[in-house]
Amino acid sequence: MKKLLFIVAVLFSIHLNAQSTKGFDKFWSKFQPLLIAKKYTALSAHIQFPLKSFGVLDGMKTKTYTKTTFGKALTAFLNLDDANHNDENATDDNGNYITKKKSEVLAAYATYDLIPLKWKSHYGNTVRVDDLEFKYIGGKWKLVSFYDGRTE
Repeated sequence: MKKLLFIVAVLFSIHLNAQSTKGFDKFWSKFQPLLIAKKYTALSAHIQFPLKSFGVLDGMKTKTYTKTTFGKALTAFLNLDDANHNDENATDDNGNYITKKKSEVLAAYATYDLIPLKWKSHYGNTVRVDDLEFKYIGGKWKLVSFYDGRTE
């Protein structure tokens, strides 16, 4: 009996896990090209305002953005060097590491299944892709926050 209950619990957990990202792959295929192209007017329909950004350092304040201010913040985010995704063996002629911009990293993730497992996660009604966090709100996926890699 305990074994049966365990199997039922595992199957139910798998079912809930699958439900938590339902429709996200379709949403991502619309959201990602708008983000990369910086089409902020169209992108605003897929954002829960106020949009929040969290700093990388513990003492940094959470920032909030409105429909009129979020574009500048996301442009700065996309222009960040993304050392987390660098190939440790990729160096230029002077031996310096070649860094990728956040926009280059996200551009490679045209579909949700192309995102490496270590750069995506989900729990409940929340999905995280790299430094972007999305929630399922009112029957739609929305960008709710991002982690801003700037230290200022």
